[in-house]
Amino acid sequence: MAGYVGFLPEWSDFEIKAREVCARENVSVLHAKEFYDTKGDFAGWSRYKKESFVREIHDLSLGRLELGISFSVEKSAFLKGKREHKVAHNESAFGFCFRSIAYGLMHDVVVSEVLKNGENLTFILESGDQNGEDAHRIFNWLKGLNPTFDRALYSFGFADKRSSVGLQWADFLAVTTRRYADAYKRLGRYPEEPKIISILRDRIYMIDHVAESFVLVPKRGRRA
Repeated sequence: MAGYVGFLPEWSDFEIKAREVCARENVSVLHAKEFYDTKGDFAGWSRYKKESFVREIHDLSLGRLELGISFSVEKSAFLKGKREHKVAHNESAFGFCFRSIAYGLMHDVVVSEVLKNGENLTFILESGDQNGEDAHRIFNWLKGLNPTFDRALYSFGFADKRSSVGLQWADFLAVTTRRYADAYKRLGRYPEEPKIISILRDRIYMIDHVAESFVLVPKRGRRA
């Protein structure tokens, strides 16, 4: 799972500018799989054209979107951890990724300072995922933790991917970072950073994590 964080006026501006680029390049929907398979709207595109397209969209995000965030989990390790530690019985890997992203944003040094000044977070997820309501459940759970979370976590919703280039761009980041994590699992080491990832990380604050193993953390006891 991945996405971007920005103030609403800048998000709107990014949406307008990014749509103009997609329209010029005849990209009706930025499907990450079609992009990497060089199919659909990306059929016949050279590597150079792909990189130039990503660079142009990314450059539009600079100064408009404040940060990017990505969280991946190895599903087999997640399921194994649930069985071994007898926790999170009804939580999906999708929900766990959302929990980690939302919780991470609330505790991030930069984001937390902005939230203290009265800003809040609205989450818009791509509709259609079978585990989407799991993320919604976790959002409501987080709001109930304390008054600070309740105020800062403003709203949660779903939208069709076709309705927003921003959603498509978030999905592109998710697929791209996941491909890199999968390469590590396949090779036992991280390969040289792909050019597309280098572009996506260029000059933007990026939070990027991969969960590969799980340990049980004891609850803190009360002090006398």
